Amino acid sequence: MIWSVRREKTPRTAGMELSRYVISARRIPESTSTRTCWRTVSVERQTNIAVISAAAAGFLCGGQSEMLPGWVTLKDSRQTVTVRTESGTETADLTLSGGRLRLTGQGFAYESDSTWYIADCLIYDADYDGADEIVLHMWKPGSYGYFHPFWIEPDDEDIYSEHIFIYDWDTEREQRLRKRWLSSGIPTKGKTLFPDEQSILHIISADGKETAWRWEGWGLKKVDAAP
Repeated sequence: MIWSVRREKTPRTAGMELSRYVISARRIPESTSTRTCWRTVSVERQTNIAVISAAAAGFLCGGQSEMLPGWVTLKDSRQTVTVRTESGTETADLTLSGGRLRLTGQGFAYESDSTWYIADCLIYDADYDGADEIVLHMWKPGSYGYFHPFWIEPDDEDIYSEHIFIYDWDTEREQRLRKRWLSSGIPTKGKTLFPDEQSILHIISADGKETAWRWEGWGLKKVDAAP
């Protein structure tokens, strides 16, 4: 399912701005056939733009899972984890459910962006610095972040794409996670991810193909997978 949101302003009335949001969704099945549906909502606001993600989730032609390809699996997990840090270890309660990640502990709490879908969360020393990183296999709108190549059309950033986001665990931060390396969109169609004893990340795609990725310099680089 591809989602698109277009905001249309109407003249200000009585100190309020009336915004007309046209939300469209297009289902892309395995075949070449498509189905398009759309709805329109009007939202009054004074200072803050109304949050329309909830409307997009339940108001359109299907649920949240239809934003993603049918082969995507969102892992559910509830566990207490121990993270190795530069100065020792720290424990956290990890909850991964419905594509949302939450990490909580004594004096800290992290919750993933509401527009992301976290398929899995791995904790291991991804960059060989002796401390653990938080490695997210996830889906988000667009292939890039706030800045992207000039040839990318704005509509392209409405489409959900697959990413690997890596964070350091920083005990000085209230949310703990500090950006280490955030990939642009990747075409791996990853269904299962796991690190081996050498901290090489293995990705098994939806069609059974395996690729291996190792931290080199800055970021993950594809290497030959073990036979």
